[in-house]
Amino acid sequence: HNSLLCCKPQSTHIIRANAPMILPAFCAYRSAAALRTTSRTFTRIMSTSKPYAVNAAFTIKADRRDEFIEIIQGDQKSSLADEPGIIRFVVGEDKDKKNTFYLHEEYVDENAFKKHTEMPHYKPWDEFTKSEPFTEDGTPEAGFYYCTHEAGKKEPIRSGHALNAKFTIKADRRD
Repeated sequence: HNSLLCCKPQSTHIIRANAPMILPAFCAYRSAAALRTTSRTFTRIMSTSKPYAVNAAFTIKADRRDEFIEIIQGDQKSSLADEPGIIRFVVGEDKDKKNTFYLHEEYVDENAFKKHTEMPHYKPWDEFTKSEPFTEDGTPEAGFYYCTHEAGKKEPIRSGHALNAKFTIKADRRD
């Protein structure tokens, strides 16, 4: 694996997450229209000054792998270099399923995420997602949420390992 794509070990944080969104195309998850709809929904659910994050999983067609890696590395590097509102941008590949990737992006707030989607370095990623790069069984799944921890400092790209787990806490046990 390319070291720039390896995940950084993440601190253990309890998060309050919405149910994952399954989308017909990954571009919809990050498109302006989807953001407007999602924004209204999340504002009603929880207004917060905690970091805003997205987790995504998807599988890229084998013949699009190199193109994907070049584009996502460019987005990752430029985001961390040029965006004051980004905290972390982690890209990782599944250790057992080649071409299955995970993204974890964390921003100081939801507005910083929206600004990210308006940056020039985001455009190649947006165009890529609209070009049918995903396998039939690798339809993107994304979850947007507010973290329960305070925003930290921007983190550099590092190699390491990460665990991506989904769980739901019973409503009567959340606090």
